[in-house]
Amino acid sequence: MTLDEESRKSLVLYRLERARSTYEDAVVNFRNGSYNSAINRLYYSIYYCVIALLIKNGIEAKTHDGVRRMFSLHFIYPKLIDNKYNIFYNQVFQGRVQGDYDDFFYFDEETTGILLEKGKEFILTITEFIEKFEPKP
Repeated sequence: MTLDEESRKSLVLYRLERARSTYEDAVVNFRNGSYNSAINRLYYSIYYCVIALLIKNGIEAKTHDGVRRMFSLHFIYPKLIDNKYNIFYNQVFQGRVQGDYDDFFYFDEETTGILLEKGKEFILTITEFIEKFEPKP
């Protein structure tokens, strides 16, 4: 999809706001003891944040796997963003799949709390990167 600069900026801001609000949903689920739901919301908050990064840079991806691949290809491999964020993104993706689809799989409070803290750092780091990094034309 080709966007003019104003539309691109608006969509990036929308996705970042969606990332933040979905992260807050994760925190509410955590406080309510709904740990699998918290991980689901955490994953989507990270996903929306990465989508914002891709949109800002004119990179398209149509699937969750595609978004993860484009993140790695354009930001991790060139060492623009630390690989620990890629590892974390993949960990939360796998956790979301397990929590959503595996029978009798439940996240515990401690693991979920740790992942939420790392997720907060992820969103802050990627948001700062988006604000500072200017894509090549």
